[in-house]
Amino acid sequence: MLFPTFEFAIFFFIVVIGNWVLKRWEIPWKVFLLIASYYFYGSWNVKLLGLIFFVTVSSYLFSILIAGSKDSLHKKLYLTISIALSLSVLGFFKYYDFFIHSLNLILSPSQPIDATLSGIILPIGISFFTFQAISYTVDVYRGEIQADSSKLGALNYMVYIAFFPQLVAGPIVRAKIFLPQFRPDYAKKVPNMHLAFFLIMGGLVKKLILSTYLLEHIVKDVMITPFAYSPFEILLGIYAYSAMIYCDFSGYTDIAIGTALLLGFRFPDNFNNPYQAVNIQDFWRRWHISLSTWLKDYLYIPLGGNRRGVTMTQVNIMVTMILGGLWHGASFSFIIWGALHGVALVFHRGWQGIKKHLFPGFEGNKWTQALAILLTFHYVSFLWIFFRPDLKDSLNILSALTRFETGIHGISLHVVLAIGVGLGINFFGDRIQEIYLRMQTRSPYLLQWINNSLVLIGIIAMSPDTIPDFIYFQF
Repeated sequence: MLFPTFEFAIFFFIVVIGNWVLKRWEIPWKVFLLIASYYFYGSWNVKLLGLIFFVTVSSYLFSILIAGSKDSLHKKLYLTISIALSLSVLGFFKYYDFFIHSLNLILSPSQPIDATLSGIILPIGISFFTFQAISYTVDVYRGEIQADSSKLGALNYMVYIAFFPQLVAGPIVRAKIFLPQFRPDYAKKVPNMHLAFFLIMGGLVKKLILSTYLLEHIVKDVMITPFAYSPFEILLGIYAYSAMIYCDFSGYTDIAIGTALLLGFRFPDNFNNPYQAVNIQDFWRRWHISLSTWLKDYLYIPLGGNRRGVTMTQVNIMVTMILGGLWHGASFSFIIWGALHGVALVFHRGWQGIKKHLFPGFEGNKWTQALAILLTFHYVSFLWIFFRPDLKDSLNILSALTRFETGIHGISLHVVLAIGVGLGINFFGDRIQEIYLRMQTRSPYLLQWINNSLVLIGIIAMSPDTIPDFIYFQF
């Protein structure tokens, strides 16, 4: 189940009301937010609280040591230890078994090392809060933010790491964006309630209705048993998977951003119509923006970025994208997914240089732009085939897709319509939001609540009884 609906609704209501009531008292308000966040995270598994507390305390203490040290070597040492501690936690829970399995394949396939921990459970949201902790420590080291060693500063940092709306599946929020919003001039601002409600309800529509429908009616069957379907149906399944992933993940981040807005915190957008991208670089400026910018700022640039010549730039791009793929999951399929995105980025960068010499001043027109969008969408959709934990499943899909077989066995027009709506939101979502906000701001207060209530009733009526977890919960 996605979450215990009734219990979560009660929790959400208490947190929002409690936030509004306590906001005038700074410390009780922040303690309340911290307790609510720990309660939310602990409701998945109470043992996880020790893990997030360790990452929070260790990264904060080393950030204080970095800020207080005047010796550059000591600063680097503290930074290295802090990052190593955070990555060791992430590496153990997420990659230990994968490392042992890979080692067996390389060194001793006939006599494998029996050192796997089959009972290990991947803590929910671990990739997100460890990345936030690392970014804070690095930003302190770079002097981009100041570490606050006061008790209030420690409380602020604990809330930042554990803040429940985006704790389990992002977006990855930078401390320099989050922490300043504790200042009185930020905290006293009245949130945009209409936008918050639109984001939350839109996210619920994406997840509860569109993503879940596509998963149950085409994606699950086609992706698991592809040989039972014709290549045309598999192609529809790939389109459905593209729509489902977009609706699922952008739906969660919409809910997270909307919930944070209700609590008075403003998060940057995490998606910007990614399937309108005209090339693969543009796609990564639009898709999971908080991760792509994190990888750029904390991995690609420290590796050297584009400052060390063409060859090293290409190497840095490949390393960044392969590790970005591995971040999504401990599987060779995710590594291949990241590597193929890296190859496309390298090719695009090279083509840009060639194009300047061959076609100087060429800007293109609406037809070339439409073709570029179409090609980019299909390349991204093709790579979603590898966005799965099991590489064998991905290879089966590719094998089944290349068969010579015709016919449509059991895919209804409702599925095709759902694919169209899921992808259409990417193109028309901004316009829908604009219409909603204009309508609500011009409507009487009572009519605003009636409109929102009718939408929520419709969402509940159309939602299935059983709702799968968000895809990015596994990351």
